[in-house]
Amino acid sequence: MSRREKDRFFTAAGRQNIDEALSAVAGARYHLSHILRLQQLGFASQRQVNAFHFYMRAFFWELVSVVDCIKSTPDRPQFITDWVNVIHEQQWFREVGAYRNLAHRMFHDIQVMEPEEGGGTVFILAQALPEQSGMVSATHLMEYVKQMELALDRLTSPDTT
Repeated sequence: MSRREKDRFFTAAGRQNIDEALSAVAGARYHLSHILRLQQLGFASQRQVNAFHFYMRAFFWELVSVVDCIKSTPDRPQFITDWVNVIHEQQWFREVGAYRNLAHRMFHDIQVMEPEEGGGTVFILAQALPEQSGMVSATHLMEYVKQMELALDRLTSPDTT
């Protein structure tokens, strides 16, 4: 698709889907901010633990919905299909999808630790996929958002096809 065709697509039918996808990224960032705040509080009450799980579920739902918004583009051109296929092959997105799918059935398996050297409470999610390289922390969640933002930038950039 030429740059002109891509520009025309994103100013017409596809614009709403991009706006919805960007809103989903903003939603993921919102939920992440609450996850980080609850981590700082140290999970002192069952209410905080429950809220943490609710925000964690919502975080993964929002990230997956970014791709769902793009996939629902009417009369989807090939470059959108190609983008979706590339995203689905990425390890980070397979992890996000696996965590989102776990949210259907249960709370995520989370370990809470208090480092000896101080610095407050940290959480670690158990692996959702056998091929994951390790457990997932708040740093990983931030990286998931960053990767999604980069992927959307590549999709909407006029310099790519």
